[in-house]
Amino acid sequence: MSFDEVEFIPSAYGGWEAEIEFQGLMVALAVDEAELTGGAQEQIGRVVSDLEALDRVARTALLDANTDDEEGYDPVSLFITHHLDELDKNAVATLFGSTTPSTQVFLAKLVLAAVSFHPEQDDEDEAFATFDYTLPGELTDYMLSVRFDGDSNPIDIDMES
Repeated sequence: MSFDEVEFIPSAYGGWEAEIEFQGLMVALAVDEAELTGGAQEQIGRVVSDLEALDRVARTALLDANTDDEEGYDPVSLFITHHLDELDKNAVATLFGSTTPSTQVFLAKLVLAAVSFHPEQDDEDEAFATFDYTLPGELTDYMLSVRFDGDSNPIDIDMES
């Protein structure tokens, strides 16, 4: 799928939004810039057309990031622990097949909910695209966000609500 095949419409906040189907679910797309240059459209189109491959890269990054950073912050473990503590045990058992799923089993159940694009990066360390993952259904408002640079390399992971 190319940029031209995605039906972006103006969003209420001055950017653009769309929805596409990915792995049987609808994924929200958002662009936070009012004006899209040809270069930005090309870059967004590459991400959209490579969504399956970038999803695998993001999921690998989530598995690999399951350790504390230099400040002792581990968003992946925090996300998992929070949900195993807060969700109804029956819901956990139904979703994961166990009340104590492994990290791999837990992360495999995450769904890609949204991809946001930030084409006007001021710095090469800033994210060009953010992939937001959450649990399926209406179980939570929290997301694990994997940020990619303009070369489609994962640069950061965080837990957001």
